[in-house]
Amino acid sequence: MKYFIDDRLDEIDLDAALRLMPQWRRERTLAYRREGLRRQSAGAWLLLRRACREVWGLDDVPEISQGEHGKPYFADYPNLHFNLSHCNKGAACAVSDRPVGIDIETLQAPHEQLSRHVLSAAEYDAMMASERPDVSFTRLWTMKESLSKLSGYGLTTDWPRLQHLLDDHPEARFTTIEATDKNYVCTVCEINI
Repeated sequence: MKYFIDDRLDEIDLDAALRLMPQWRRERTLAYRREGLRRQSAGAWLLLRRACREVWGLDDVPEISQGEHGKPYFADYPNLHFNLSHCNKGAACAVSDRPVGIDIETLQAPHEQLSRHVLSAAEYDAMMASERPDVSFTRLWTMKESLSKLSGYGLTTDWPRLQHLLDDHPEARFTTIEATDKNYVCTVCEINI
């Protein structure tokens, strides 16, 4: 597994990035009204292009299909797995020879109602007792979202499922980057096989 993060999205040449995208991705990126969101989408795509070259030796991103619940995959390369994420602080891409999920989120202070919905009682207590509840909450959120994205389902409003998601998957292996100086947390998830 390898991951890539770009936290300098304001430096992206958006016009050049758009020219590197297939039509469907360009349209999806341009559908965002705000330039910042366009840069996030472009940043994630550029990271996938880089990963395809550096990790797999591919000249470009292969054609992408979507699974039943919307998870993207390479139809012509079933043993190559990837996942993308972006937020206003950066874009992230993970690639692997097995299913992988990634999530990057801007650090956010925990909101009690949301926290109680998505965290187990033990996770909530640990978060509130931590020195940095914002980091703790965002770390737990990115862990749960990366695991959900690995499965192909993404986050849902099935709150009881989210509360116990980490406990229900002890085989999950997480790599978390806490870039507090840059105001984001990123987590990659793989399943140990």
